[in-house]
Amino acid sequence: MNQKICALVVTYNRPQLLCECLTAIVNQSTSVSEIIILDNYSDEVTLSTLFNAQFIPQYTLETVVKGGVSQFEYVTNSANKIKIHYYRLPQNTGGAGGFNAGMRYFYQKTDCDFLWLMDDDSKPDLNALHELVVAYNKLSPLVSLGYICSQVRWIDDSPCRMASPKLLEYGGIDRYSESNPVIRVQNSSFVSLFIIRKVVNCIGLPYKEFFIWADDLEYTSRINKSYVSYVALKSIVVHHTKHNQATSLDAITESNFFKYKYGLRNELFFLRQNNKLRAFSFFIKKTFAILTSEISIFHRIKLLCALSSGFIFVPEIEFPNDI
Repeated sequence: MNQKICALVVTYNRPQLLCECLTAIVNQSTSVSEIIILDNYSDEVTLSTLFNAQFIPQYTLETVVKGGVSQFEYVTNSANKIKIHYYRLPQNTGGAGGFNAGMRYFYQKTDCDFLWLMDDDSKPDLNALHELVVAYNKLSPLVSLGYICSQVRWIDDSPCRMASPKLLEYGGIDRYSESNPVIRVQNSSFVSLFIIRKVVNCIGLPYKEFFIWADDLEYTSRINKSYVSYVALKSIVVHHTKHNQATSLDAITESNFFKYKYGLRNELFFLRQNNKLRAFSFFIKKTFAILTSEISIFHRIKLLCALSSGFIFVPEIEFPNDI
């Protein structure tokens, strides 16, 4: 493939995982041309770790405090040159805001043809990108392609429950076989997503107002209203989460409570936009689950308010050239 690929990694205060992710990217059997590190205003330890690992040049105190962009040429062990953009935001905008800003930067500041995006706790196998490109070359002449995602595994090599794509199986081109190892998907996570540049312009950016959770569900579903998308099963990415389980009210703590508030609001908004009957059913089901949970009354009230706000939440789609 002569066309250029840019990787985008959104990070917040996970410097060790970030460096493992970046190391896996620069060592891919199919090389990327550029990497955007979108730093959501992490602590300075992230910058010092990146500097010590030679992923960014020397930084200033002004960059730490105010944010900014620096560029750096990274030379791999195989002598490939990769342009690295370190883009530090002046505040934490959550994963949704990070991907919004990073994708806008990709579109405005690079001329790359494809975007390969992921969270900082993703670790792609050596051939992960190669298999995405193989799938793209096979599928692009046949369908109007939106994106291709990777198969997501957990650290013990079992399927990752939180980040695996939701599949569609129709037969024909959608049916898996050794000669055609792809399956059509309804939606996917941002753990490893290979997107064609024109799709970003046509579909717009993820809702930054989501802040965290369900931004990937909404965005990949939005793409699939106009395009078709697939998982390339030979492209493997390991997702380094603490636990391999779906979200549950039983797992709420003081430190992650805010995620559940955003998640409930965002998912109700998403369902409202796509299927009002499912949205109402989701509201009833989650209301019952909250009321019968063992979390404190204070937290139950907060969650019910957050859930209800999904009925009036109205973010607007932004496009990469809007600003």
